[in-house]
Amino acid sequence: MSAAAILSRLEEAGVSVAAVNGQLKLSGPKAALSDAVLNELRQAKPGLLKLLSEPTIQALVSGFSPKTETGERLKQAALFFLASELSQVAAALGWTATELFGVYNHDEPDIINRRGDAKGVVSFVALAVWPGMRIERFEAGHAVVVTGGGGALMYPRRSDRFAGSVPFWQIEAL
Repeated sequence: MSAAAILSRLEEAGVSVAAVNGQLKLSGPKAALSDAVLNELRQAKPGLLKLLSEPTIQALVSGFSPKTETGERLKQAALFFLASELSQVAAALGWTATELFGVYNHDEPDIINRRGDAKGVVSFVALAVWPGMRIERFEAGHAVVVTGGGGALMYPRRSDRFAGSVPFWQIEAL
């Protein structure tokens, strides 16, 4: 089971887990911390510490200070997406930050905007030329994007699509 799945399961049981000075600190009902759960935590400790120590995507997006209209559109779309239930579905399916929020790694915003082949699905929708576009659902291999006119597009999840792509908050020019 992944570190994220373990944390999710513990959260549902009312247990919170924090990383403090290289150790896991648990709080919550003792009944939820059976010997089997504690053993699972011991085995997953390195992955849990890494996950808990990394900045969250929410923090990275919130801390991003846009310099352009494109950067502002990307930030607002990302914040909207992260507040939706779709973000939890995408996370459960293992969609990465680049697959969701990627843009072409370049210092010229016009080129970033033109390179559709390097856009994550949230970035694609945020920078779309068609008004009213939205993500309807995620599946393991693609996202379904609905246009303002009601048409549906399947946005494939392919790692080869993202060569040269990084999450938008890593681009200084935006």
